[in-house]
Amino acid sequence: MSASANSLANSSRRSRFGGTDAELAAVLRPFAVKGGKSFVRYSQPDKANAVKTDAKLLEPYFPLCAALRAAKLNMAFKKSQVVKALRIVFAELHVGWGLDADKQDRWVGAIKARVFAIIAAVKKAEGNPKPPKWVAQLPWRKGSLEGGAADDLEFGSGSDEEIVPGDKGGSSQRQFEALVAVPRQGQALVAVPDKSSFVFGWDSETLFGWRAPLTAPDDRELSLPVRVGKGAAPTDPITCEWRHGMVHKITDISVIKFQMDATSVPVGKGAEELL
Repeated sequence: MSASANSLANSSRRSRFGGTDAELAAVLRPFAVKGGKSFVRYSQPDKANAVKTDAKLLEPYFPLCAALRAAKLNMAFKKSQVVKALRIVFAELHVGWGLDADKQDRWVGAIKARVFAIIAAVKKAEGNPKPPKWVAQLPWRKGSLEGGAADDLEFGSGSDEEIVPGDKGGSSQRQFEALVAVPRQGQALVAVPDKSSFVFGWDSETLFGWRAPLTAPDDRELSLPVRVGKGAAPTDPITCEWRHGMVHKITDISVIKFQMDATSVPVGKGAEELL
């Protein structure tokens, strides 16, 4: 298993993202590249748990949520690490956006608040005993609302640790975790599961591969962010990697098709153009 996959693998319910700042930046970077300096325009409340959900404004960011969830199943991230990851993204892209370096703090603060607002809105809806209809359209829940509700949202009060707890985990979640050998506290990570136990495909909306148990084909898990190797030919299939090191070639999508599809991303309305 790669060091990256290993650092992303810890998925205990109350834990936060365990990867590096650079790995989190790699999750956010494709959306910043596609969407530009204002790639997130969702509302910016003073407190993330005070956001009023507007499904129409939230829907364009389902792919972003899917990417964050692929990195950490409960989408729990430390505020300080999100800030560091966004600084990495800003340093790489701000010149192309026409932004001066002294705009970094303002840009990072705005995007961070918007990202946490999106996570809060999604987790609040998933945790509702009677979730709104749009929850069924989340990439990881399409076709089923089973799998357990989320905990009540908890947020730090001005602290450095702003946490969004994850799913409680229903029967289908437990079945899936058994297949992919999710480590529990005090347990060691076991071997990569047998690929013959899964079906694979490509999600053209999120631009991620997916896998699902043969016994529960609707319980899809998105791959880690796609990275095209330097030696890949345009007609080669996309190679996707999942937590715990599983790797699979997705024949439904070629490198050139992926690169063409990745040239644009929907940008919602609801907040002003940045800077």
